[in-house]
Amino acid sequence: MEFKMLNIIAVFLIYFMFVGDNAHAYLDPGSGSMLISALVALVTIVIYMAKSFVYDKVKVLGKKSDLPDLNREYNIVVYSEGGQYWNVFLPILQELEARGESVMYFTSRQDDPGLTYEFKHIEKKFIGEGNAAFFVLNKLKANIVVMTTPGLGVLQIKRSKGVKHYCHITHSAGTCGSYKAFSLDYFDSVLVGGSADKNLIAELEGKRKTPAKQVEIVGCTYLDVLRTKLAGGNYSYNLFAEKRPTILISPTWGEHGLLYKYGKSILNLLSADKNFNIIVRPHPQSFTSEKSVMDELLSAFPDSDNLKWDREKDPLKAMYHADIMISDFSGIIYDYLFLFERPVLTFKAQFEKRGREAMDLKDETPDIKLLDRIGKTLQESDIPELVSIIRNSLSSKSELADVVKEAQEALTQFPGESGRRSADFIQSVLKK
Repeated sequence: MEFKMLNIIAVFLIYFMFVGDNAHAYLDPGSGSMLISALVALVTIVIYMAKSFVYDKVKVLGKKSDLPDLNREYNIVVYSEGGQYWNVFLPILQELEARGESVMYFTSRQDDPGLTYEFKHIEKKFIGEGNAAFFVLNKLKANIVVMTTPGLGVLQIKRSKGVKHYCHITHSAGTCGSYKAFSLDYFDSVLVGGSADKNLIAELEGKRKTPAKQVEIVGCTYLDVLRTKLAGGNYSYNLFAEKRPTILISPTWGEHGLLYKYGKSILNLLSADKNFNIIVRPHPQSFTSEKSVMDELLSAFPDSDNLKWDREKDPLKAMYHADIMISDFSGIIYDYLFLFERPVLTFKAQFEKRGREAMDLKDETPDIKLLDRIGKTLQESDIPELVSIIRNSLSSKSELADVVKEAQEALTQFPGESGRRSADFIQSVLKK
């Protein structure tokens, strides 16, 4: 796979360096960007191939006892990058456990709750992070490997010759249009929440002339876990001493994220209005990738009687408190919508298609289109009027019920059945 990609990039480079009707003294922005991207990709692949060679020959993985038995032929392998995906896999593992299936659960985090969960038929093992994990995954022998990690066969995780079937499961109630480009091209199957992703994948296959994958609509596993927690948990309103209309600010991370671009102006405006309570729940990655921005905002807007910062792993308490959400294009929008059916204000114009699966689609994905119907979509020019926009949105939230019902068909079908349906599909693959 890497050599095929090297050949493609080499041809691409040769074309830009030596082919053309006229010589120019400069690179136009489009060609220059493409050339730089190709060079970066080429260097990345060369570095990765060199690392893979070293890992293959030297088998650098730490202690020998940490290395899984790579000569063993596993039945079902489930790979998780860490505990943030535990709710995605839990319903599936519980169902496979009940059916007595032999499963190996590999994780790249030692604090993954899956390592301490009690199972009878499911083995669990920490396989390291980064190249240590890639080495194991690239040498596996298994009937089927199930994972949330996209990009199979594109960079780090290759298709092992010993694996008969690779299955990706989506981990957001939004679509996979926000995935990096070519993320799903080399999987054999994909488990999705609703019809939107099934149609999206078919469109990409048609455009790229790639083999058709099995795409099975199973619902959203992690949403089923949240539904169960919400039904049995105690989520009383206790973050604030006084109960007031509560705003949850919960964006994605990165330079296109809401807090990165507009955090200071929005928090300055809303925190000054004592008629609202405000919960700020940044994406966890923000505290790593944009630490200076977060530090500045935390210093300028510390916890107060009407503002709280939420860094809990469980998002339900913050969502339970909120009467309305302000976000951008974060996946938590759809969790909030389907669990609570409350309005969401979004800065959707910040969604950048370049480099994502969405760039090869004819139209906007259904989850992005939905943002216009679940609340007002905002521009930077709307920020001074944000308080009045919030008040108007809160007074019209009863109109959401029909929109949510329609969106469930596209994004998250079969509430409460995702674990069973996913296990049914996995077993059907094993029988072939």
